[in-house]
Amino acid sequence: MNKLFIILPIWLLTTACNTVPATPGLTEEYTPEPAPENWFHGEIKGVAVDVLVPLNWEATIPEDGEAITLVEHAGLNENGTAEGILVSVFVHELDDMVDVETVDNPALAVLNYVAHNPDYVNDSPVSEPAAFTWDGHHAAYYLRSGVDGIYVMVLAVMLPTEQLLVCNIATPARESQRIRESLPLLLGNLKINGALLDGAHLDDLPNPLNFPDVVPEIPEATDDGW
Repeated sequence: MNKLFIILPIWLLTTACNTVPATPGLTEEYTPEPAPENWFHGEIKGVAVDVLVPLNWEATIPEDGEAITLVEHAGLNENGTAEGILVSVFVHELDDMVDVETVDNPALAVLNYVAHNPDYVNDSPVSEPAAFTWDGHHAAYYLRSGVDGIYVMVLAVMLPTEQLLVCNIATPARESQRIRESLPLLLGNLKINGALLDGAHLDDLPNPLNFPDVVPEIPEATDDGW
């Protein structure tokens, strides 16, 4: 933490016989108070979710109340397009998507279903979902390289309520590696129903993230040869 030192000069008074030091000036050390932690609370499908909002970020809940959204205030690029990272945290009901009794990792099973379903990922290249353990809970993630230039990391963790907490982290392609760098900042202090989800396990994820390549579209040839 930066400290501001305010030092008042000491003036020396001299006489013909000797030098008598003046009364020392005051030397003050000022330590600013740390900024209060900015926690944002939301209730999503019966699950209490608390997010520690970083400096220069804003947290909101959309009108439908189905998610917590974190937006980075990073300004606009030269084309007027928003820069920075967008995070969406929501709770997914498993419904009939997977049978939790028949799979080892329900989070991985759900992401496998989503990643191979064009209704969810459109035509964007998607990595194979990979399993990991997040603070003792089954979890998984996959990476999507959007044909629209938006790259997304999707993480899911199984909750004791047999619901899935899902975190979508999106950014323009040129900033995609910032997603991995920002994981501890964004998800390292999640609280679920009052219990802290230890973010140290996120350090086990690959660094850097290997987003799949986007194959450029080749325009169809026309009758005039173009």
